[in-house]
Amino acid sequence: AAAANEIAAGVFAPFVATAPEQYARLITLGSISTSDVVCDLGFGDGALLCGIIKLAECTGCGCELNSGLVASARALAVSSGLSQGAAVLTESSIARYMLSADFRRATVIICFLVPTQLEALAPSFKAAMDAGTRIVTQLYPIPGMTHLRCLDRGAILQG
Repeated sequence: AAAANEIAAGVFAPFVATAPEQYARLITLGSISTSDVVCDLGFGDGALLCGIIKLAECTGCGCELNSGLVASARALAVSSGLSQGAAVLTESSIARYMLSADFRRATVIICFLVPTQLEALAPSFKAAMDAGTRIVTQLYPIPGMTHLRCLDRGAILQG
């Protein structure tokens, strides 16, 4: 009910935490390695991104609109012992963030967004994939794209 209220209020993708036991599955699904830069669009409390960074020993970046969640995510990155710069957490809209240098250096994008937002972002996702970026979605597919692999309702896409 809370998620439905947030969508009705104009929040594209309400914050829904990903269970920690899913982190390793998403790392496998996205073939994430130490050389990757993982971008979480709408990182919420930062737990998923920080967990992936710790498990895969990679770096990460992402954006979140809710300033309270951004503050919590930054605190979590520090308390998790992530090195300076391992997680670049930005308060921004997804559309604005996708124009940033941080976004352009991502090799893997993880997103748990609602269908309307995925549809709006599909052209940007296609361009990122054409540049070699892997995209992992949770729950919803991106319209016009075909899943390459699926695991526990998550998917990596092909154009």
